[in-house]
Amino acid sequence: MKAPRVYALDLGSSKVALIAASRDEAGRLVVDEAAMVPHRGVTKGAITDLDATHQAIDEALKAFRGFGVPDAVGVNLGGAQTEG
Repeated sequence: MKAPRVYALDLGSSKVALIAASRDEAGRLVVDEAAMVPHRGVTKGAITDLDATHQAIDEALKAFRGFGVPDAVGVNLGGAQTEG
């Protein structure tokens, strides 16, 4: 059985980055696909333009159409205003 693919989404102030990775036979993490899209919808860790953020995520996801829909995605949104 193939190991599950891991997805990570980074919402930054200048770009949205999305990667898909899986483990090889030795257990090392291998990046299967990566996409970066310019983005201006986050300022200091706060989403300031929801429409721009949605568009940037959608553009990044277009590179991943061949992988199907992920079961889960880890999201990174850092900044002084981020709480959780």
